[in-house]
Amino acid sequence: MSKFSGLVAGCIGCRMCTDECAFLKKYDLTLGDVDKLHELSYHCFLCGKCDSVCPVGIKGSSLLLEMRRDAVHNSGGKVDSAYNMMLLEKRNYKFKNYKHASEGSVLFPG
Repeated sequence: MSKFSGLVAGCIGCRMCTDECAFLKKYDLTLGDVDKLHELSYHCFLCGKCDSVCPVGIKGSSLLLEMRRDAVHNSGGKVDSAYNMMLLEKRNYKFKNYKHASEGSVLFPG
């Protein structure tokens, strides 16, 4: 039993979080899948979409942020290898941050 199980104890398995969240949908997970989520915590954008649809009030973004903190704590404060894998996976995103871009821009209102 994971130490994060208590944070999702009320999960009813409705999969509303999965339907709303691209990250959960990609890996076919729910917020109740804490062991797998811990492994993938750096792959989540912490957008909060799962928070807004959960009928029992589980805060997925807070859960995954806490999992990231736990990973840093367990690694002695070093950057987790999962974070490095996430950077590798997202290296070729269309809207990645170009520090020295000379033209074009993308506006993300929010």
